Amino acid sequence: MGEGFRIPKEAYPELPRLYTYDQIFFGYGYGRGRMLMKSNGVADVSRGLEGRVAGVQVPNVYGARAPSLEGHVAGVQVQNELAMQEESVLLSYDGEDEMFVELSANEDIKEAAVDQKNLDKVILRESDVKTALWQPMLTSDDKGNISVEFEAPNFNTTWIAQAVAWDKKMTGSTWMAEVLTQKPLMVRSNMPRFLRQGDKATLAATVQNATDEAAACDAVIELFDPRTNVVYATRKFNLALDPMGSEAVTIDWQVPDTMAMVGFRIKAANSTFGDGEQVMVPVLTTISPISPVIETQPFYVEAGEGHFEQPLPKFPKDARVTLEYCDNPVWYCVLALPTIFSDQYNVATHAVHSLFALQVAQGVAKEQPQIKEAVTYWKQHNEDSTLVSMLQKNQDLKIGTLLASPWMRDADRQTLRMSKLNELFDDAIVKKEYEKIITALQSLQMGDGGFTWFRYPGCKSNAWTTGTVLELIGEIKHLGYLPEDSRLTSMVNRALAYYDAENVRLFNEAKKYSKEPYGLFTGYAYTRSLFPEVKQQSSASADLFKKTLKYMDKNWGKGITLQQKAYYAMTLNRNGYQKTARSIVESIRQFAIVKPSLGMYWDNLQTDYGWWEFDKVAYTSTILQAMNEIDPRQQEIDLIRKWMLLMKQSNDWGSCSLAADAVYSILSTGSHWLERATLPTITVAGEPVNLDKMAQYVGYFRTTLSATTAGNVVIDRTASGPAWGAVYSQFKAPMTEIKEKAIEEVSISKEYYVYAQDGSLHKTDAFKVGDKVKVRVIIKTNKDMDFVTMTDERAACFEPVDQLSGYRSEDNTWFYQETKDTQTNVFINSLNKGTHIIGYDVWVTNPGEFTSGIATIQCQYAPQLTAHSAGKMIRAVEQ
Repeated sequence: MGEGFRIPKEAYPELPRLYTYDQIFFGYGYGRGRMLMKSNGVADVSRGLEGRVAGVQVPNVYGARAPSLEGHVAGVQVQNELAMQEESVLLSYDGEDEMFVELSANEDIKEAAVDQKNLDKVILRESDVKTALWQPMLTSDDKGNISVEFEAPNFNTTWIAQAVAWDKKMTGSTWMAEVLTQKPLMVRSNMPRFLRQGDKATLAATVQNATDEAAACDAVIELFDPRTNVVYATRKFNLALDPMGSEAVTIDWQVPDTMAMVGFRIKAANSTFGDGEQVMVPVLTTISPISPVIETQPFYVEAGEGHFEQPLPKFPKDARVTLEYCDNPVWYCVLALPTIFSDQYNVATHAVHSLFALQVAQGVAKEQPQIKEAVTYWKQHNEDSTLVSMLQKNQDLKIGTLLASPWMRDADRQTLRMSKLNELFDDAIVKKEYEKIITALQSLQMGDGGFTWFRYPGCKSNAWTTGTVLELIGEIKHLGYLPEDSRLTSMVNRALAYYDAENVRLFNEAKKYSKEPYGLFTGYAYTRSLFPEVKQQSSASADLFKKTLKYMDKNWGKGITLQQKAYYAMTLNRNGYQKTARSIVESIRQFAIVKPSLGMYWDNLQTDYGWWEFDKVAYTSTILQAMNEIDPRQQEIDLIRKWMLLMKQSNDWGSCSLAADAVYSILSTGSHWLERATLPTITVAGEPVNLDKMAQYVGYFRTTLSATTAGNVVIDRTASGPAWGAVYSQFKAPMTEIKEKAIEEVSISKEYYVYAQDGSLHKTDAFKVGDKVKVRVIIKTNKDMDFVTMTDERAACFEPVDQLSGYRSEDNTWFYQETKDTQTNVFINSLNKGTHIIGYDVWVTNPGEFTSGIATIQCQYAPQLTAHSAGKMIRAVEQ
């Protein structure tokens, strides 16, 4: 049997007695993988090769050498790719060889026809062997030689053999070698991951001669039913292979519509050697194999519109039709009230933001008493799903499941935030949290009146931190929600004294390097304008304030953003410059875009950092407040509110003070949208729709319609606010018959580009096997959307270049790309308004005609925002 693993006894005299399976572990991996050293099982005997390895030397603990492996196992060549090393061993074999059948050398080889006798003796192997793991029984002799018996899978590949040994002192060593297992004559199939019914595919395999001499052989390909073993198609070959050469064998096949799986069998043999392999390929239906096609028709009912009609489209006969309607979407803004009570009050900005959120949310809720009534009702009726994240609602109307997305934590966070809405009305909780915030702010205020961002040894007051605290407290006061508290009044007065003095100091420094330093202190002027009742100012700070106002009066049109203009307008309006303030508002108005379907909004909202914040909704909220305060026009105010409301439809506003500010802007400006009205009367094709009790507060409901329903959805309502809804159609259809479906809010289409040798891309629909193709998905949206899912159902001839899923960035869009067997999924946290191109690379692996599915995009926050591309046939030819 030869020598086994050897470790010098003189170095480890006790080691032979320690050899057990707990002291030495073996493992095999193949291809690009490397396997674990310890395993818990033995490979499948029915497909395996039982043998005994002897004479493999384990290097000593000093790392003396790493031997190579070269030998034969019953005619199966086992050789190391690192052939430059001289050490070699023989792999002895005891048992039946299932990898290879040695045929009689006396049998005649028929050149003109297949010798079926040779082919029948070939034992087939499965091609899905990925790894071989074993924990062998180790047998040692008194010299430290180890013999190991194991079972190796019947597979032609490169394996990585590993072993580790140690003694009682935990001194050990490792050994690893790459081992190539191959046969003199080998076959290897090249199958796609799947096929679709109706595909016309050329299925291929390779027959390889691994010897240094020319060889002739017979080969046969069979397509069969794995359940009954009935053969569908057969093709036979007579091959003459060059030394170390190979040849591809193929069979053309049109996939029928009557099977879910096809078996592919390839055999090759001559009078001396033989090999065989079979694989199973799933056959998918072309009728929406992953999920039904979803088409939507969203609609919006304008505020005050009492009668509304929406024509129904024509539905496929087997469609599942859903009508969704919400009579008062403003309630979604109420549900976005930031109810998170963070206990991280050790940071001044966090503490004051929490105070802002708490007071604004509580103030709005108290001004609208029906909010408390609704929240109390929802709390008492657990079957209602109103206080649940939009990501968790209406799963049956979405193209993917939440569990398969990267947004589980977002959904849990949003649900937790919404479930705490009732705490806004719990006086004990509000009082307790308020006291925590005040105590935290007092501890963060320094002796000079300024605030430090974080309390630490040697910390000092900071002008920016102090300004942020004052600004948010001033906003609360300006909105009328600041409680009467002597502690707050004292903090504000001390902080203003520091803020005045510090800005004067900074101004004196700025004069040294700027001729017009007043432009740097517009934020100071805005914050100071929030406290007109505090008259105590030094002459220097009062002079700075007045001259900054004059600077703003003269320079408001010179290179500032719309958000800054809004703050300029409010600052000047509160300090006697009403005419200029109206001019600024008019300037803002001229930059607005007005569309009946979207409302009134601004596209040129720069994302600047500073006291004016950097969120698009917050920007618009600031503009809305400025226009409402200075020059309110009912129609314009309602159009801006409409845009913000539609933004809430497809976006998560989070749990910060910016959301509370936006909610307050919508609810406190323009016409009154939140009042409760009688339930609307809804008829579909003349038949009334019954509304349940859950609709009495938000007016939301959904119902299923018959696919044969034709006519109009008619809504008669008395509510003064707007409403929205959608009609969903979910159906199955052959992919090639599906036409592109877009809605006003979003559209999606696909294009294919082939890489040239120089790396350039060329648009084409003609492909060759071996081409590297860029699949480009073009997405167009007229609004921002959060939590967007895109799925693209690939053709069977496309094999993804990126096999691993992960985060990617393309066209300035970050997304998580998931590669699956039949489709590529893309998850986008935030998709901005505009045109986006997202692509992924594939290889063309098989010739033929293949069905390419549709690409679908959907906002998981608002599933009514759904669009899909058209299906088509992909044709690929041999090079």
